[in-house]
Amino acid sequence: MDRVNIGGNPLKKILITFWKGFSTEINLDTALNANVNVKGITYEKPLRFLEIYGNLSDQANSLNPKLEISRFLDSPDFFYKYFMPRIPGVNFAVDENTPQPPFSWKDCNPQTLLCNFNYNTNAVYRILRNLTAEGKLKESDIESLLDQVCLLLSAIYRANNYLVIRNLNNNLNMYLISKAVEFVLGKGIYDSERQEFDVTCKALLASLSVTNEQISLSVFDKMGYAIGKGVSFIEKGISEGRELRSVIMGARETSSRYFGSKLAIDHRSILLDMIENEGLREGSFELVAIFDDATETVDDLLWLQDLLVQYNFLTLHILVNTAQISINFCSEMMSPILSSPVFASLAALLDSRFRVSTTYCPFISYQLTYLPPAARAEIEKADTVFIKGANFFETLQIKNKPVFHAFVVSGPVSRLYTGLEESDAVFAFVPDGREGYIHSRDPGRIVTLKDIVALQ
Repeated sequence: MDRVNIGGNPLKKILITFWKGFSTEINLDTALNANVNVKGITYEKPLRFLEIYGNLSDQANSLNPKLEISRFLDSPDFFYKYFMPRIPGVNFAVDENTPQPPFSWKDCNPQTLLCNFNYNTNAVYRILRNLTAEGKLKESDIESLLDQVCLLLSAIYRANNYLVIRNLNNNLNMYLISKAVEFVLGKGIYDSERQEFDVTCKALLASLSVTNEQISLSVFDKMGYAIGKGVSFIEKGISEGRELRSVIMGARETSSRYFGSKLAIDHRSILLDMIENEGLREGSFELVAIFDDATETVDDLLWLQDLLVQYNFLTLHILVNTAQISINFCSEMMSPILSSPVFASLAALLDSRFRVSTTYCPFISYQLTYLPPAARAEIEKADTVFIKGANFFETLQIKNKPVFHAFVVSGPVSRLYTGLEESDAVFAFVPDGREGYIHSRDPGRIVTLKDIVALQ
């Protein structure tokens, strides 16, 4: 990369061809300002993926030859064989006609793509760092392995005449990051469908150990506490080897910021009134719930259990992933929940008014296009749907049902599509017939969640 002189100021510049027909000159100093941390983690060289992607042909022979990068560039069949997910009942496709909410990367401007590329670097680094903490890798190998994964991911993007990079969204990109790490390291070291299982289970148990502190809270306050739990990052503290008591105290402090005050969008009362009024009128009410991080799922189940105890006409149906992605809740984590004394009422209602359906999703959040038919059918039968998490808000918009989204705004995409500020908390009602945002290639014409709410 050469330094060039523009207007008397020496700046690093690189010409990047994101795909054929879309090239731009990148100011690397400006690119650093587009850095996106991943759950609080940033690599010391966040532009590394950008550098490798921009110089793929020069890098191809300098890294581990076993990757045989040319196979990706010359044979799209190899890409489909090793990296396309197999979802039962779903005809998976990445193409010009398959929706990729909130947007396909072909609709991105260069600044957004820079954020995505920096995210790649930091996400790969976070995975490798966690594996080092688990004793599965040597710290001295991180830099080389990160380069190999970035090179492989770059080649995947370019497969089949840049088809992948043009037509993926952030959700699919996170999937490809984990698959690339798995391919380079081997499934014995890193399993993309059990990504952080041990540390997530430890965080879940830590969250369960302090549930007694929330029992006396009202349903309303438990709902707010659960939102804050999503940004408490218990898993991060555990993976760093911090003392558990300190980690829990930090999580308690973060969560408490939200349960005692009004949220930026606060429709908790709408959900509670809907359940009570419609349930009493109809004699039944079915709520489908979709969860995010494991630790906050504990707190969400606390207030949902309260509602089941309070209303004998209420049925709670949860859709739980069989794959464990990132730090998300998965089906294997139901056992410690149901065996915990604090969830005795939930366990007693299992298979009657509390039903658990498993589904398979290799992505960090669900998309309707890629949900198995059985999961779609359960959503269709529900009176309303509760969806937790910022990622799920971006990818899982259900237009033919009243839906409640709960999350903390985090990152540029989240800010853009909510119209809110970083760290704002949301418990938002989206009525039947609407979606939580309306995408536009022009950021100034996006209809945000804040706009949608104002129409009600």
